[in-house]
Amino acid sequence: MALLAGVAACGTPGGPEEEATRPIRLGLLVPQTGVGSYVGQSMIDYVTMAADEINGSGGVRGRRLEIVVKDTATDARTTTTAARDLVRVADVIFGPFTGIELSPALKIATEAQKLLFFPTEGSSLLPQCTDVLVGLGQLDSQQNGPWIPHLIKTYGSKVYFVGTDFEYPRFVLDNLKETLAANGGELVGADFYPFATGDFSTSLRKAQSTGADVVFTVVTGNDFFTFANQYKQFGVKAQFASPGMDELRAHELAGVLPGAETNQAWVASLTTAESSQFVQRANDRFGGKAAFAQIGESLYTGVHAYKAAVEAAGTTETGAVRTALRGVTVANAPQGTATFVKFGGWTQLVTNSIIAKVTPGGSLEIVEVLGPQQPRDTGEVPTGCGG
Repeated sequence: MALLAGVAACGTPGGPEEEATRPIRLGLLVPQTGVGSYVGQSMIDYVTMAADEINGSGGVRGRRLEIVVKDTATDARTTTTAARDLVRVADVIFGPFTGIELSPALKIATEAQKLLFFPTEGSSLLPQCTDVLVGLGQLDSQQNGPWIPHLIKTYGSKVYFVGTDFEYPRFVLDNLKETLAANGGELVGADFYPFATGDFSTSLRKAQSTGADVVFTVVTGNDFFTFANQYKQFGVKAQFASPGMDELRAHELAGVLPGAETNQAWVASLTTAESSQFVQRANDRFGGKAAFAQIGESLYTGVHAYKAAVEAAGTTETGAVRTALRGVTVANAPQGTATFVKFGGWTQLVTNSIIAKVTPGGSLEIVEVLGPQQPRDTGEVPTGCGG
């Protein structure tokens, strides 16, 4: 696998004759530094794993895949520069990680008319009417919508919300209010904090004093670990629930918050044949030390879906691949058969929905598999953007 840290070694894609033989370049926007750096290597690992599998079976219409990696530093300015570099040399973009990175990356991808496969969950990260976007992560209607009724039924109706102060957590809170009201729940409090917050004691005391049954948190980045550790230190009795708590985070919470709950499209304990085989291949590849997470599975599935779409389209031309993508099926995706639909102005994966909880060993144990979830507009689609 040709894994390129920069772009200087890559020429600009040429004409039809060159296209038939040159490698297909996957541009990868990844936070190797900054608050999202804890997930960066996992993103690289699973894009590379998928590309190596494809190259090992003959490539895409006989063409090999190359990966060009650029660090976003988890900030908008660096992402802008990185995305501009990538669209000049890559056929397609995978990443980035956060909404802060997505906005500039998507603007540049739209201008360049390059498909951008975005792997992270979160509805409000996708309020754009652009047809180059491919959503691989769960939307709110695919993740929190089917999960919140379970939280109310299992733990109680009083919910306290704590989030980082940017668009995504605020969008989640808006939808949380509606879902609670529709299912007999009650929001007893909500707080937002800036990035790099070191003290969440005010919210933790309020969660205790209000008698909350569930603390639903969308504290992001490395602040999540600060919040979780303080949650334990304060001895908060309410059920801890976080939609962003993938297996990378669960591993870090071993012995801190066993029983904390999340909803993911895939977890490593899913025992279907496709999931078990994926876990085995990853463990074989990484010496039994594979770092599993939803974002890695999403990117892995996305690369295989891109391959299928290019083969169906017979070209890497963006419009043709986008049209083909909405008709392809990735039968061996770890989370289950992957299909894509037009949703708003973009293309969205029909994701699985799995309720899981953290074990004392730091893995995610399945509580219930809810199955494939069609996307439903809960405010993601801008006015005038067709569904």
